Amino acid sequence: MSIDLITPLGLPPSAYTNSELIYTTMPKAKFWPAEPQFQAGMTLFRLNRSKGTSEYLKLLEHYGYNVGMPLEVAFLADNFPTDTFSNSYGESFLQKATDVVSQASGEISQMMGASNAGEAVRSMSKALKESNSAIGQGIGSGVESAANAMSDIFSALAPKGSMRSGAIETMNQMLAGARIDFPQVWKNSGFSPSYTMTVRLYNPNPASIESTEKYIIGPIVALMLLGIPRTEDGSTYNWPFLHQIKAPGIFNLDPGFISNITVVKGGDQQSIAWNQRLSIVDVRIDVGSLYNSMMAGMSDDPFRPTVQQYIDGMKEEVAVAKGTFYGEPDGTQSTNPTLSSASPVVTGQTVEPVDTESEPPSRVNIDSVSLYAALQARTEREASGLYNNASSLLA
Repeated sequence: MSIDLITPLGLPPSAYTNSELIYTTMPKAKFWPAEPQFQAGMTLFRLNRSKGTSEYLKLLEHYGYNVGMPLEVAFLADNFPTDTFSNSYGESFLQKATDVVSQASGEISQMMGASNAGEAVRSMSKALKESNSAIGQGIGSGVESAANAMSDIFSALAPKGSMRSGAIETMNQMLAGARIDFPQVWKNSGFSPSYTMTVRLYNPNPASIESTEKYIIGPIVALMLLGIPRTEDGSTYNWPFLHQIKAPGIFNLDPGFISNITVVKGGDQQSIAWNQRLSIVDVRIDVGSLYNSMMAGMSDDPFRPTVQQYIDGMKEEVAVAKGTFYGEPDGTQSTNPTLSSASPVVTGQTVEPVDTESEPPSRVNIDSVSLYAALQARTEREASGLYNNASSLLA
């Protein structure tokens, strides 16, 4: 028999605060597992969400658990989502060509102490001619002929007019090792999203194996299957699921992938019960984009990162305290049956309904004075009960 998991995974249990308030104040993300499907064009493939979802649910059911799609998680705000946009610039082909041309002759000019190539060649020719070796004198004559030929080439390449002498001198200096600083040119651009989500799982009753399975083991399996390679024969394995990932108002990755899943058993507090069952588990998920760049233009491709997709991701929102949540990729609404829109807020000794129509002045619409009064009243009742129990035991 399969166990039905309660979503969003990572939502803490409600106590003094109603479920809608907890849900509203936590960042959330939705995962749609998908399979790559070939698509003619420059993008090569697109994500088939229906096939990926059915494969994911079938695999999850094999391990004894069921969950609704998309898989929604509530995560801690301990890592700020970061987007990095970069541009790289480098030398042009002109810079590389001049460096290659002037390298060898520049070393010769430096050894001769000459300021231009012609002067360097003539100094070398003179030194060789003055040597006692017949071979050296012959080489010196050849070098002198090369210097004259070089001058003829410079004269042929130099432009006509008033700038002719200056152009010849520039070429002479370049061959002597002089450098020209050409402006750098654009090489490439990069888009590096860094999104890490910490999904904290809570076990309200570690003494119960059913509770441990429903709130700890099952959610861990559901999250692991998002990024674990799959096998058909038990010996070989292939790629894990790709994903469309949406965190309404924060980011939108389509297509995206999971690069890392870290399971911290016991969480940062090492919360493990006496029977060695886990009370808290932190699951950290690192996600990224399949594309290394983001584009801006009048015509946007909806199946790769674009500025328009980036804007749309930050425009999405979740309805507050009504049980209906927005941000589905197809524009529809989905209702979460686990939340109630009629939960009251306790203020002192009275009960007042939740105002779901007016916009709250801040992210959390709650009266701190009223909440303090409610907590104080509950504490006094619990203390009174403990005192009465102790008195009856001592009587």
